[in-house]
Amino acid sequence: MLHEAYILPFGVKALSLTETVNHITSRSLILVTHNNQLFTIKETLFSARRPRPEDIKKEPGYFDVPELEDLNKPVDLKKELKSKVYTPYNAMIPKVDKHFASYNT
Repeated sequence: MLHEAYILPFGVKALSLTETVNHITSRSLILVTHNNQLFTIKETLFSARRPRPEDIKKEPGYFDVPELEDLNKPVDLKKELKSKVYTPYNAMIPKVDKHFASYNT
């Protein structure tokens, strides 16, 4: 994968990435919308570590019986943590009102 594209439900005038001195907090992307509002996007929504939807192994259903060799396999914790922390890639970034840092309309 060389690049990923994102779709926003509003126009963007400017953007910047937040950064702390010792990287204590996670990064966020700050956008200035076409209405001069500040909108924040957490790193978990635009990180390159997000799994692709086709790479996620589907969990067996309630009535599915796992195969015997699947029960004896060691669990890859890095892959498990990666899929739990980051939501799967989706091109559409949702417009959530609580992500607006300014309340001007």
